[in-house]
Amino acid sequence: MKNNNNTEVCLFIGRFQPFTLGHLKCCQTVYKQRKLKSVILIINTTKADKKHPFLTKDLMNTYKKMAHNYDCIEDVLLVSNADIVKNTEICRENGYEPVAWVCGTDRVNDYKEMVNKYAEKIDLTPNFDVFEIPRTGDDISATKCREALIEGDQKKFDSMVPKEVSNIYYKLKKLIEDIA
Repeated sequence: MKNNNNTEVCLFIGRFQPFTLGHLKCCQTVYKQRKLKSVILIINTTKADKKHPFLTKDLMNTYKKMAHNYDCIEDVLLVSNADIVKNTEICRENGYEPVAWVCGTDRVNDYKEMVNKYAEKIDLTPNFDVFEIPRTGDDISATKCREALIEGDQKKFDSMVPKEVSNIYYKLKKLIEDIA
């Protein structure tokens, strides 16, 4: 059930393999345009593979520290998937009321469909918004970050991630090398 005392937030869901400046841009944009802080919902990765080489347990502390350094990020929570019903419950249990969901162009239709299907069931605010951040040719992807780690190009990697993620470059490099 909705709790009117909860802090209104924007959801941002992903595996964040790793969290990039592009992800941060999404949070900053919704904060500037809607005055909403984002709650980062990290989908728990418990088995590493080439696309998801980092286990959530190896990233969570860094992401929690990172959240404290940016006004646009309210909190970082662990979730099992992108299920709007379960994730809304998790947010409410933690004192947050989702009023928007930020995503890239590649996810917007799926997320809008999910919101339309479940909005009434989970008592979303009537003006709940799926906030699309269109991709541009200059966007930074987690794939490019992983490629920079594999190539051993720390300068390139550092240019694509927040400083908190840059600080664990060698840890991430070792983890990705162990998968390759």
